[in-house]
Amino acid sequence: MAEQRSFQELNRSLLKSINKVSRFSHHIVFISTYLKFKCIPKGFKLRFHSYLKECSYSSIIGKCSHKLMEKTLNYYRRNHKEQKQKMINLIKDICNHHPLKKHGIAKI
Repeated sequence: MAEQRSFQELNRSLLKSINKVSRFSHHIVFISTYLKFKCIPKGFKLRFHSYLKECSYSSIIGKCSHKLMEKTLNYYRRNHKEQKQKMINLIKDICNHHPLKKHGIAKI
């Protein structure tokens, strides 16, 4: 019974891992597309309101927003790679714990 429970826990962990990998993939594509076209989406636009009329900060704010997007993209790429490896390890564990494998029925 304990082995069946661990098999179910492995399946749940695999589903969570698949969800994270697909989410990270979406974020990577979204951010890299905006970086490619040199646009800044609403959520990444930094805001700074200065009371100094003679200075324009828009180019500095644009560069900071762009750097924020690059750093966020690197974060998602790193986590995507780690999560994908975790997913592969979970698939291997599930194959090793498969209940039919113990009876010689399943060849995995």
